[in-house]
Amino acid sequence: MCDPTGGIATGVLAVAQGGLGIASAQAGYQAEQEAVGFRNYEAQRNYEYQQRQAANARYYENLKFNQQEALRAQTRALADIAYGQEIGSINMRLMQEQEVAAQQKQKSAIQGMQSRGEIKAAGRVGNSIDALINDYYRQQAQYDYVTDRNVAFASMQSQEQKRASGSERANRIASQQEYVKQQIYDPIAPIMQKAPSSTPYLLQAGGALVQAGAGINKSMNMPKRG
Repeated sequence: MCDPTGGIATGVLAVAQGGLGIASAQAGYQAEQEAVGFRNYEAQRNYEYQQRQAANARYYENLKFNQQEALRAQTRALADIAYGQEIGSINMRLMQEQEVAAQQKQKSAIQGMQSRGEIKAAGRVGNSIDALINDYYRQQAQYDYVTDRNVAFASMQSQEQKRASGSERANRIASQQEYVKQQIYDPIAPIMQKAPSSTPYLLQAGGALVQAGAGINKSMNMPKRG
């Protein structure tokens, strides 16, 4: 005969062990779900943080570029103003020298005409008088040649000064180079983990049920103590 007391105890123990196995499987599955969710949350939060960093870095790169462009424009404007003033000053000096030379040539011509007129008015004739008049013409021509040569030299010097002013303008403009923005790359979106499969935990729970069933069957077939 069977021992009902021992069988019941064994059955209860089997059921309790089966329940614990099922509860353990359920708790493990839930814990894995929470772990995957937390890892995905952390990955998404880190991705969003990197996106903000990239946006801020791109903003500051654009800011530095715009500031440098404004400085370059200001430098060019100031260089153009200085160049215009220098060219104007050079042209003014050349015009003044040309005006002085023209006045000197005119004054010299008037003096020569007066001198020749005085000789002719005196009624003097002869080779010596003609030679004297010709000498006035030669002196006038020589004076005009020297004056024109000085004006030509002044004009050449003005051209050199203009070229130097142009080079100075270019150097001033080139002193402010274009800012080359750094390339800011967007972060790579994370690959989210999939939800854990329930199959291993169902198998674990199923194994617990099988063990519990086996324990119950064993308890029911236990022999009675004689």
